[in-house]
Amino acid sequence: MSTAPWLLMGDLNMNLHNVKVTGHSMVSSWFDWVRSHFDNCFPSGLPTHTQGNSRTTIDYVLGHRSLATRLVNGMIRKVPSAYTDHCLLSIDLMPARVDIGPGCWRFNPTLLDDAEFLVLLDKTVVLFFDSIVCVDNPGDGGGGEPVPVQDIWESFKVLLKCCAQKYTRGAKARLKNKVASLQQERTILLSTASGIITSDAVLTQSGSGGNLGDSSKLKELDQLIDNQIQKETRECMLRSATRWHELGERNNKYFYRVIKERQSKQTIQSLKCSATGSVEVNSDDIIREARGFYQELYTPDLIGDAAVDSLLASIPDDVVLSPEDSDSPGLDGLPFEVYKYLFKFSADFRTMLLGILNDALIGVFPTSWQQTRMVLLFKKGNPMLRKNWRPLSLINSDAKLFTKLLANRLNTVLPQLINPYQTGFMPNRLISDNGWLNQMFMANARDVAPGIPQVAVLLDQEKAYDRVHPDYLRNVLLRFGFPLTLVYCLGMPIPQSRGLRQGDPLSPLLFNLAFEPLLRSILSCSGLSGVSLGGGAVSSAVSSAVCPLVLPVWIDTPSSSDRDFISQSVVNPPSPVKLLSYADDLEVFLTGPGEWPVLKSLLDCCGLASNAKVNLSKTVLVSLSGVGHTEWVDIVQSEGLEWHDSGSVGAVRYLGYPLCHTSTQLDAFLDEVRLKILRHSNILRQRNLSLRGSGLVANSLLLSRL
Repeated sequence: MSTAPWLLMGDLNMNLHNVKVTGHSMVSSWFDWVRSHFDNCFPSGLPTHTQGNSRTTIDYVLGHRSLATRLVNGMIRKVPSAYTDHCLLSIDLMPARVDIGPGCWRFNPTLLDDAEFLVLLDKTVVLFFDSIVCVDNPGDGGGGEPVPVQDIWESFKVLLKCCAQKYTRGAKARLKNKVASLQQERTILLSTASGIITSDAVLTQSGSGGNLGDSSKLKELDQLIDNQIQKETRECMLRSATRWHELGERNNKYFYRVIKERQSKQTIQSLKCSATGSVEVNSDDIIREARGFYQELYTPDLIGDAAVDSLLASIPDDVVLSPEDSDSPGLDGLPFEVYKYLFKFSADFRTMLLGILNDALIGVFPTSWQQTRMVLLFKKGNPMLRKNWRPLSLINSDAKLFTKLLANRLNTVLPQLINPYQTGFMPNRLISDNGWLNQMFMANARDVAPGIPQVAVLLDQEKAYDRVHPDYLRNVLLRFGFPLTLVYCLGMPIPQSRGLRQGDPLSPLLFNLAFEPLLRSILSCSGLSGVSLGGGAVSSAVSSAVCPLVLPVWIDTPSSSDRDFISQSVVNPPSPVKLLSYADDLEVFLTGPGEWPVLKSLLDCCGLASNAKVNLSKTVLVSLSGVGHTEWVDIVQSEGLEWHDSGSVGAVRYLGYPLCHTSTQLDAFLDEVRLKILRHSNILRQRNLSLRGSGLVANSLLLSRL
């Protein structure tokens, strides 16, 4: 059941959306089993059965989780009551798509454990650099114009690729033949030995020198066979992205299943046409829809200069920067491991790499750095909707090495530039800070200020990374005081009309800088009061006077990077908190409905300046006290927002943490967590781990989900 693509359907004669039914002792264990293996193709729970004036949901189509991206177009149709009192449920099962494109070659890192390949690689590198007159000042050897080091670098990468391809061509067949040859040799050795050999003890008891030699040879063959099979297992682990396995574990069936599931999740089986609403299943139509969507997404809208100036004005002068003295490879297929090995082995390689990185700092890049390939990874929701696929750029490892160096240097100065309420991708700041601060504010509001209509606005940024305008980002970097040469360098090596490349180590840091003017505008806005741990509302005058004072003290104080300016002593109550942010996940605290137009005006200004867009239909307003304030409910209905209070069914997830007011909401959240752990443990059970291995998995993989 854990591997086969089953469909479970029919009249189950029970409402699986009723907690009282699924919580019954006779049903709960079966329901857990169903949820651990199947997804409900009709999760809305609309009625499927009519009897008189009574309507309920008792008919289901449950699809195995491996079919999640292939089950589409679920529909509930009413049929004449003369035929049946049930509705007709239909679902389309799309055929598994095998046309996944040409793909791209990747260097196998396990080759660096192969002694024979390393000998070939070392000789190839030496011959390459011997053919160059001088790495420091390379030329063509014929008295002509010097060859740019970038061109030599590109030739070197091509040579590495050819070297690996030539060595690995036919490697699978060679491995299979070698294992078969060793097995045959072992069989012959056993058959020619005197007597029936069942153990090493039998071989050594005879005292024969020949038998002792056979015993030694048998051990040697066993070790060689083990090494070859373990090599195949390591390659399966590499393809399945398995980060840990138990010593001696050879469950290749598990690894192949993970590989198959990863390929299934990364394959777009169908897309809904934006023009007609029909479902496209043909490869050409799917590509056309995807291309049109991302062409529109990455085409920038005009930005308003006045809006940019207004937004950047919120950045104080005292935070401007003062001048001071195993990832996936890209199109070239070369991973970090190759460069790491060559860096230790070849001094000529180190010299050339240093020249490449220094030239990159002034905007001179190798040609391959200006090429990339975008892959789409399914997030969640309906797989037929294009917006539910996240674009990820496969950047070459050498280009990523350069951006990683820049990111490490940026991290040393970002704490001076980014306000302390932004915890995303910042050193010494934790995502858990946002979670427990929310719980603290909600508990305080329920106990001491239930009558104040305070809310937390969980803003949903639509394609936040993909909508950043390059001109706006350039203005922000210059406003923060970055040198012009570095600003130009950060805009390369791959120019984009709009958006930041997801997969680049620099992108999260650049987004934080691009997002900072909006956060500063909210913090310095006198029309937004924020919330505090007091028993009443905070006046706007006090709030606006307090917030800007936090940052200069934080910057000018020695060793301030180790201090926590959010969690201050209760004896000296902290400043009102207006917002919490983790990268693009922005939460704004409002004291009353009168502050909603103020927040909207700031968001509109940010949109005009940077092309940012807030998805109001996915924005959630959470009542801090749990009270359903009618004035807020009216705004929610008119704006098309979502509302959450103590009367809501479940908890709201914020950065993975539950925001809840009642034990029922918390129980619903914990039930989802328990289900995820159950599903994951069912998959891991196939690996047949030892007791020690199972304990390690439970502590590292399962316990971390709690």
